[in-house]
Amino acid sequence: MILPMQAALERVPTSMLEASADLGATRRQTFWKVIFPLALPGVIAGSIFTFSLTLGDYIIPQIIGTSAFFIGLAVYPRRAPPGTSRWPPPSPSCPS
Repeated sequence: MILPMQAALERVPTSMLEASADLGATRRQTFWKVIFPLALPGVIAGSIFTFSLTLGDYIIPQIIGTSAFFIGLAVYPRRAPPGTSRWPPPSPSCPS
């Protein structure tokens, strides 16, 4: 995730950052209006890489066999079904 984002951030021209500062943009505005849109392809690529690698950690052991040594197969049976929670309900004295 970090490498595609780093490559995308390195490609942001410093002249655009300087122009943003010259036009009176705050640091937050510069990030959201200049840096983030230019770095968004790197964020998307990093997310796809991370998701595909994580999904592969679960799917490959399912295809090859059922060994308890794979992290995906160790976590899957212990997850809560959708709409339920394994946590006990909060006590009445607990602030929400």
